[in-house]
Formats: sequence, C-alpha cells, structure tokens
Amino acid sequence: MLRGINVTKRTTKLLRRTGHVECPDSGNPSDSRLIRQGVSGKMKPYSDQYIGGLIRNRIFHDPTPDLYEWHRDRYDREITVLESGDGWKFQKDHETPFLLYPGVEFEVKALSYHRVIPGNGTLVLQIKEDTVTL
Repeated sequence: MLRGINVTKRTTKLLRRTGHVECPDSGNPSDSRLIRQGVSGKMKPYSDQYIGGLIRNRIFHDPTPDLYEWHRDRYDREITVLESGDGWKFQKDHETPFLLYPGVEFEVKALSYHRVIPGNGTLVLQIKEDTVTL
C-alpha cells in the first residue's frame, strides 16, 4: 500500500523509457499519478502528471530530507514553480540554494548536478524537457 494506492503487479504498468510505474487502477479515475522507483530501489519523493508531449508536472509530497539526492538528468529542462509550501529550495552544483515560490522560472542544463531541498507542504514544478540536447 502506497499512500492509499494498492500497487500490485496487476494494477501497475512499467514505463521502460522513463523508469516510472503507472498506477491506472488506483480506484480514483482522476488519479493519474506516476511513481518513480530509483536505481537503489527506494521510492522517489515525487509523482509525475504528464500534460502532453514533453511537459509534465512533478509533485513533491514527501519532506524526508534523505530522499532528495544530488543527481543529473539526460536533457535540458525549463522549470516553472506552480505551487510551493514554505521553505522549498533548489540548488545547482557549486551554487547557493534559492527559494522556490510560484512564478519562479529557471533552467537546468543536461548532465549538470542539482537537487531539491525539501520544505513544508507540497511543491509542484512544471518541467519542459528538451530531448534534442544529447
């Protein structure tokens, strides 16, 4: 059981391209959450809602600090903060963390290290990915 969603082999579908697990039979027809499992096997602290094409909303809902690791992404990304609880921050490699609040826009270049620093409440980011960068 994961946050009220029964995740079994019958109700999940692995999306091999992205490494996400889709939970279509969660009991709520409007629930389009995708849960990402990392290489280490632990669950990621976010879910993705695909809007269309290469645009998705990433919803961070777990404030446990050790779930937020430094990482790199394969493609350039344009990010817009749609919603933010108190204290959420973003940090790029060798830079000072900056506060996230609705309306903030920034870019993350492919293969550059970065991380989210959790705060209170929920953080929602809109991510536009450029798959031509590699």
